[in-house]
Amino acid sequence: MKPPTYVVGDVHGYLDTLVALLRAERLLNSGLEWAGDNATLVFMGDYVDIGPDGVGVIDLVMRLQKQATRAGGEVLALLGNHDVAILSAYYASRLLFPASPWTADFYSDWLRFGRPSDLERLTTAHVSWMAVLPAMLLVDDRRFVHADSLVYYDYGKTAPEVNKAFRTLLRNRDPEAWSKLLNRFAERGAFADANPAGKENALHFLAQYNGHGIVHGHTAITRMTGQRYEDVTAPLVYAGGLCTNVDGGIHRGGPGFVYRLPSLTDIE
Repeated sequence: MKPPTYVVGDVHGYLDTLVALLRAERLLNSGLEWAGDNATLVFMGDYVDIGPDGVGVIDLVMRLQKQATRAGGEVLALLGNHDVAILSAYYASRLLFPASPWTADFYSDWLRFGRPSDLERLTTAHVSWMAVLPAMLLVDDRRFVHADSLVYYDYGKTAPEVNKAFRTLLRNRDPEAWSKLLNRFAERGAFADANPAGKENALHFLAQYNGHGIVHGHTAITRMTGQRYEDVTAPLVYAGGLCTNVDGGIHRGGPGFVYRLPSLTDIE
């Protein structure tokens, strides 16, 4: 029997909520160590900003990656747009970008949602970890991306090309390229039912990057359904079953959830 795959949407610094969710699913023990054996756990990005302890979230995910590997499991982590934003603020605050019209805005733009305490606690180890996170993953034959956006088309025709382009951009210090990514990465709704081209966009995206469905976070489910944040306890499947949104809106007080990904045979 294939080991289970679990998915956690945007955490946004709410470490206590994340810990409670993982413990309830028995993926984390009372010592905050991996308890998922050979399971796979996927984090969708946006570990930081808004909530009180983004660095604590990063520390936990980094630790679980090592512990899960030793136990025969796997913890995967995607790059989110807020993760790029805090990196831009980190480099800008340390004057590691060349002077340009874009550089001056990185820190102030990040502060709209960012926590100065996170930036103060961010170490080179955290920065190095975030800077190489993949933009796209194929897990259980689904295409995992942080954002319900077509930003990925700008960076490659295949998933490996996109991941390489993101890592190259984050390694370099071209402020114009960073500004473009931050702006485009914030876009959302590309596959939404309310978007006349939503289902067509999803079909084209899957044809381009492969997979039997798109799993994403980035856009709180309540923004698509009108539900109250506190009532969102499960993912939203939409676009004719092609897309699954796992952003439960933890950053707005939602309880969040851990989603156990069904096998494709179960869906069929």
